[in-house]
Amino acid sequence: MVAGVQARLLRDAEHDAVSSEKRLSCVNERDVSLESCTQDHLEEVPEPVLLTVQGGRMPGFVRGDLIRNGAALWRGADREYTHAFDGLAKLIKYSIDDDITFSTKFVKSQWFKAIAMDRRPVPPSVTVGGVSPPFSPLQNVWGLMTAKNLDNAPVNIHQLGGEGGPWAAISDPPIAMEFDPETLDTIRRLD
Repeated sequence: MVAGVQARLLRDAEHDAVSSEKRLSCVNERDVSLESCTQDHLEEVPEPVLLTVQGGRMPGFVRGDLIRNGAALWRGADREYTHAFDGLAKLIKYSIDDDITFSTKFVKSQWFKAIAMDRRPVPPSVTVGGVSPPFSPLQNVWGLMTAKNLDNAPVNIHQLGGEGGPWAAISDPPIAMEFDPETLDTIRRLD
């Protein structure tokens, strides 16, 4: 986060007397290591959850949505990715108005469905940092030959064609996974 402050989201277990909605709060965490950045984060927060701002208020000019993309799942049934850029894509969204809400969903690519939902082996593929245990030489060749099947897009997001165009999760390979910026639902692969 900003100026090296590492934060994490913690579920607030207390129920509000007025409302039973789940709340999240940001807490400074001094003992978070870089290793925690490559641990699986399987939980989705599909409905926006109200965040508590501690120690002040957001400035009135800060308004809008901040959507980011990154890897959040590194382990499949038989292997795990060894580099932060190779994990399965997950979108996060902060909506800032009078309140701040948070939501997050995985990009529901075919890659995600196979590895995370169906618990199938990690398909041979081109990766930034390899997998453990490593693919065999034959599997590496197969991964090169079938690279067009890769639809994991954990690198960034972009609005294609400018204002009014579709929003897409993108990656280094020429793939784009369209998503709804309001709900973070995956719509389709754009070819």
